[in-house]
Amino acid sequence: TSDSSGNNYHATNAGGAFVSETRDGNGQAINFNGNKYAHVDDGQGQTVFDGGAAISISFWVKEWPDGGWDPYISKRGESGQGWQVRRRGNAAANLAFTLRGPGNDDWYATQNINDGEWHHIVTSWGNGKRRIYIDGNKIGEENRGGNINPTGSQLVFGARDNSGNANNAPSIGNHSSTYMDDVRIYNRSITADEVTVLSGGLLNKIEGNFANAFSYQVQAVRGPETFSV
Repeated sequence: TSDSSGNNYHATNAGGAFVSETRDGNGQAINFNGNKYAHVDDGQGQTVFDGGAAISISFWVKEWPDGGWDPYISKRGESGQGWQVRRRGNAAANLAFTLRGPGNDDWYATQNINDGEWHHIVTSWGNGKRRIYIDGNKIGEENRGGNINPTGSQLVFGARDNSGNANNAPSIGNHSSTYMDDVRIYNRSITADEVTVLSGGLLNKIEGNFANAFSYQVQAVRGPETFSV
């Protein structure tokens, strides 16, 4: 699975099936059902996606994680390290943006997306704010400063690397068994206007600057349109 950003942070696909069932009928998505996943070794001691003082994660998803606390996307997010976007406990509609370090670790917002349809999720952190958007709409925001604690675990789609140590092999667990497409990660807190563009609500117009983003796509078939800045 390829990183289309040009930064070459390609993922290793561990059994995920590429499917034509996408949110708009074009290209392919990836099906992680059956405890499949993909993981990214950044080649830099697993430091690239730690988050620090700012990070945004954007992705399309279908289905709800099948177990309590299972993540859509994770960079450890346990034992005081890293972050996760995940189901909060056994709740049917609580989406947690878990951050280890800033406090209020498992902060969440509520919206039922377990309806068999594709949904767009963005979680953003930075500039004193933590936010969750679903389908272009902001459904949660809190005031929160600080830094996300680093972790040696790898970035994982559809599961979690529980190793916590870049010198160890990944220890994969907590599989969510969902469909995913068009995953993008930015090293800053993206704006509401940018969220609107990413969710498909505004085509080919963008306010803000995407130039300093590191983006990742699970499958590089829904690459960016020609954005005008």
